[in-house]
Amino acid sequence: MKKSMKRIMHIVSFIISRKYFVITVIISLAMCCPLSSAAPHPNLLFSDISEVPGYQYGTSAPWSTWKTAIIRSADASLSRDFSNPNWATYNRVSYRSGFASDLALAYQITNEQKYFDKARQALLNLDVGDVPYNMDKADSLRGY
Repeated sequence: MKKSMKRIMHIVSFIISRKYFVITVIISLAMCCPLSSAAPHPNLLFSDISEVPGYQYGTSAPWSTWKTAIIRSADASLSRDFSNPNWATYNRVSYRSGFASDLALAYQITNEQKYFDKARQALLNLDVGDVPYNMDKADSLRGY
C-alpha cells in the first residue's frame, strides 16, 4: 500500500510540475510575442526628416551647417565597400556605424537612391570590421 501511494504521489507531482511548465511557457510566449504589429522596419528614430528640429530650423544656428556636413560625409562613404573587412583606415565597427548613420540621414534629406543603397550595404555588413576593444561593439550600435 505504501509503494502504490508513493507512486501515485510521484505521478501527481509530475503532472502538476508539467502543468506549471506548460503554463509558464504559454505566459512567456504571450509576453514576448505581442499580437499587435511592430513598427515598420527599417527606420531611424523618426520616419519623416521634416519632424526633426535640425531640418525645420536648418537656416538658423546651430543647425545651419548640419545638412552640408552630413551630405559631405555621406558622399565620402559612397566609395567605401562595406563588405570588405580589410580597410586601411577607419576599419573599426564604431566608425563604420557612423558612416552608415550619415548615409541613412543623407537619404532622408535628399531621397537619392545612391545613399539608400550604400546605407543598406553598410547595415547588411555591420559585423564586418575590427573590434579592438570590448566597448567598440557597444559603441558601434549607437551609430546603427
